[in-house]
Amino acid sequence: MEATKIAAIITTVLTWIIQNLPVDVVPLPLQPAVLILKRLAPYLTYIGAFIAWSFSTLTSFDKGVYGSNRG
Repeated sequence: MEATKIAAIITTVLTWIIQNLPVDVVPLPLQPAVLILKRLAPYLTYIGAFIAWSFSTLTSFDKGVYGSNRG
């Protein structure tokens, strides 16, 4: 649940930054990358959800070095 909240916050922040970043302020060599990011902004939600799902799935399998019966 915590990973989902973090992914949602990161997705919201990145989407806002990308949508509100004026292309004219970015150096000329980076402008094509910014334009591509602006096109990909609607898909950030899906990417963020995938990252949250991956993180929660990986942490559910994490038992540590000694497993769950350490003592």
